[in-house]
This record gives sequence, C-alpha cells and structure tokens, in this order.
Amino acid sequence: MKEYLNLVSHVLKNGTVKTNRTGTDTLMVFGYHYKVNLQNGFPLITTKKVYFNSVIRELLWYLSGETHI
Repeated sequence: MKEYLNLVSHVLKNGTVKTNRTGTDTLMVFGYHYKVNLQNGFPLITTKKVYFNSVIRELLWYLSGETHI
C-alpha cells in the first residue's frame, strides 16, 4: 500500500496536465516504476471500500470483450 501512496504523491507533485478529447484533464508522469513484492501477498488498495461483487462484475465484463458498460 505504501508503494501505491508514493506513486499517487509523485503524480500529484510532478504530473503534467493532459487534456483528452472529452475535455477531462488528467495528470500524467512517464517512467515511474511501481514494484510490488508478491511474496508479501497480493496488493489491494485499502484506502477505499471495494465490494467483491463489483470486482467480479467488472472482471466478467472485461473478459467478455465488450466495449460499452
């Protein structure tokens, strides 16, 4: 979790604004290496509530190849 929070902090401090075709601005950085040691378990974001059913629905949607939700 610490690595993820470091990444978010880095993007907020060093990111450049990128506007896309929808007009939604995003922050982006290039070349940031995010490494996680899987021997310590699977990294799961714990800063927000994640519902298992939503994860399964999104995974099934992704695997179906659909492009519209």
